[in-house]
Amino acid sequence: MATTVEITVARQTPKTRRFSLGLGGWIGAGILVLFFVVAILAPIMAPYDPVKQIGDSLAAPGAGHIMGTDLYNRDVFSRVLYGAQVSMSVGLIVTLVAFVVGVVLGLASAYFGSWVDVIIGRVTDALMAVPGILLAIAILAVLGGGLSNVVIALSLVYLPEMIRVVRGQALSVKERLYVTSAVALGSGHGRLILRHIAPHVLGPTIVQATFVFAHALLYESALSFLGLGIQPPQATWGNLVADGLPYLSSAPLQVVFPCIVVSLAVLSVNLFGDALRDVIDPEGNVSR
Repeated sequence: MATTVEITVARQTPKTRRFSLGLGGWIGAGILVLFFVVAILAPIMAPYDPVKQIGDSLAAPGAGHIMGTDLYNRDVFSRVLYGAQVSMSVGLIVTLVAFVVGVVLGLASAYFGSWVDVIIGRVTDALMAVPGILLAIAILAVLGGGLSNVVIALSLVYLPEMIRVVRGQALSVKERLYVTSAVALGSGHGRLILRHIAPHVLGPTIVQATFVFAHALLYESALSFLGLGIQPPQATWGNLVADGLPYLSSAPLQVVFPCIVVSLAVLSVNLFGDALRDVIDPEGNVSR
């Protein structure tokens, strides 16, 4: 009887653990959802127009402006809310582009091999040979700033990492017995990829996508801070920091507030991503 109970518990434990993100994971997921809600409802939640001049220059936080005003008399709280729209949009679009294209190219590289693998591999190696921030800066120096160009630049930065993760997972799955059996039974290329390989690759790839999202948030803020990303007067977290930096000694909260928001957003994604990795990939095959 005891043996039966032990076997039952042993069988149920992994299944139970599989659906538990843990406290940190749920906190991260909750904060992340909150940021998306803020980004969607920014026009309703913001007390002022983010580009309209209201109040005094560099006013301290108070009843009328809970985060104060910037050099150009604009409400910082309203600009932070509207900045969430840009940052969350960039992070989401870059992640989706890198995920979709990375899955397609990674599967093609692993499955077909030969010259397909060589071409995709060499392009991937070339892109990964350049530090990500430098590659993004170079692309934006050619294309110019703006939302669409930032998305293109960051997608090219993170696409190679996604391709490499998908390719590695697909090569492992490709050698499994059920895939070999499907080949012996005459399954076509499309069925083998979509039915037998892709489903086993998506889990680790989704985990990797969370890390791409977090890094895209940081890079977008960094590029906007440098003046290469989203251009003023459009509000982004990065150019809020850039606007307040010259007045760091006299009005430090102009820099502190957007920095806290960026850090909290990235932390929430990392908490959720780490918990998701432990659930989907307990063997640690996916790295940052």
